[in-house]
Amino acid sequence: MFLSYRVSSDAALVETLYDKLCAQGVDVWWDKKCLPPGQPWEEGFADGVMKAQIFVPVLSKAALAPFAALQPDSRCDNVLLEYRLALELKARGELQAIFPVFVGEIETVGSLGDGYGDFFRGGMPAASAVHVDAVEAKLLEHLQRLGKGTPQADSTVKGALDEITKHQGEFLKGAPMREQIEKVVMKLVDIARAGQGAPSSPSAGGLSQSAGPILQPSQLAAMSLGEQPTRQSSMAEYPHLSLDRYKMQLFFHLINTQYPGVQLVHEEPYILVVDKFLSDWECDELVKKIIFSSEQKNSGSGAHGGAPQRDADTRTSMSVVARNTEVAGIRRRLAGLANVDVRQLQPTKLTRYDTGQHFVEHTDATFNRMNMDRFAERVAAGSVSAPRPYDDRIVTIFVYLNDVTKGGRTRFLSFGKDPVVYETILPALAKHLPVEERMAAREAAPAAAATRGGSLDVTPVKGRVVLHFPTARRELGCLPDYNAAHEGEEAIDPKFILQQFIWSTAVDPSNGALEEPVRKLFKEMLEAASGAPLSSTVI
Repeated sequence: MFLSYRVSSDAALVETLYDKLCAQGVDVWWDKKCLPPGQPWEEGFADGVMKAQIFVPVLSKAALAPFAALQPDSRCDNVLLEYRLALELKARGELQAIFPVFVGEIETVGSLGDGYGDFFRGGMPAASAVHVDAVEAKLLEHLQRLGKGTPQADSTVKGALDEITKHQGEFLKGAPMREQIEKVVMKLVDIARAGQGAPSSPSAGGLSQSAGPILQPSQLAAMSLGEQPTRQSSMAEYPHLSLDRYKMQLFFHLINTQYPGVQLVHEEPYILVVDKFLSDWECDELVKKIIFSSEQKNSGSGAHGGAPQRDADTRTSMSVVARNTEVAGIRRRLAGLANVDVRQLQPTKLTRYDTGQHFVEHTDATFNRMNMDRFAERVAAGSVSAPRPYDDRIVTIFVYLNDVTKGGRTRFLSFGKDPVVYETILPALAKHLPVEERMAAREAAPAAAATRGGSLDVTPVKGRVVLHFPTARRELGCLPDYNAAHEGEEAIDPKFILQQFIWSTAVDPSNGALEEPVRKLFKEMLEAASGAPLSSTVI
């Protein structure tokens, strides 16, 4: 989502929108945060518009006032340039939506205090009916720089503004101001979450010639997916448990439970699910990355650092590792859902299961034996205070990239296998947490016992997230939870999946405070993601 605004009039409002949208897990492009270091400012925001799926122009009378004075020989107005870029991409089918926010002037609204007036009071702001040569030249420059040819249509200043305001949007109107801003934010969140894929044009975000041919949907199906199955699994078939116990527990990392669509489906171990986390377009682009890199490996044309690997003893799938920069937007969104610093995410893995391939039951904890040994040492010494862990994975996120009707489920089969973890070990460790934290949790804890035992099978549905916790919090020694062990059921229909492992600390091998095995593993991870991008698409 790209926020377009005029700095001189609306910077404070846009900063508020950015912070609130990010807190809801929306991937937002705002120049103050997203311009790459060292990149020319104008080139940076043009790239931001080009990569966006949703364009949000913030329209206030003050922001649009300069449009009335523009002449053919005026300097380039960057707000107008952003509008022209967005309209050009929308006309080509490369932009999902334009959603204007109409900002009324601040005024006192009775006893409610300061609020927003009616944007259209007094009519639309004036805009000159001329072409601004500098804007049109910059539009051509950026389109050609990104290999998109020439503009499909020209436009006057007034014409561009008229086209922008024809799109359905939302109004900042009324009081109190805070409530009106929240209303707009939630509408934008709904728009972002409802997106089912952006570009109808195959060139949108497509692969460049240097990265291989663009895969049409029919080609994608023929190469990997077969006939696209209809979705047969809805969230209604899974338990919908209250989040209260999870939010007040002390043992495992607390994610952003305000993220839209978060659903708790099991307690101890805690399993959460979010549907439609990725759009269809995003899923398809990630599948293309897997397919193209797999073909490169199989044809012997060179390997990415995370090239397909097989381990016949445990798994028979094929995985590749994406460079952080080519999936930067998705990584920010995953970090927002998980409520962590993006630096805690190890490089993102993309995995392909063909018919007959599987992954046997396993835990995602990496240093489980080491952390169990350290716990045993503390117990033997008569104290479990001051846990000093090998840092480990505290959150695992799977995102399914295609619909699967036969096989390929993620199966949690060990619920209740090791209840002593919840009943004895973690409570003993938690006694050494700060008193205020323990008291708050005790006072708010639900009276009913947690739901344990049984099993859970999650059917792959395109865009669906499954999230669980392979180890306890770092403050509790990253103790592994074997109750969260799971398997990748043998595939009948091909399955594509994104795997995101999140650590208890930043993935930084230069941190001398970490255990040497952890630093070594971090170095190997980053080296695996340092090769050529899997494709030219940035998501």
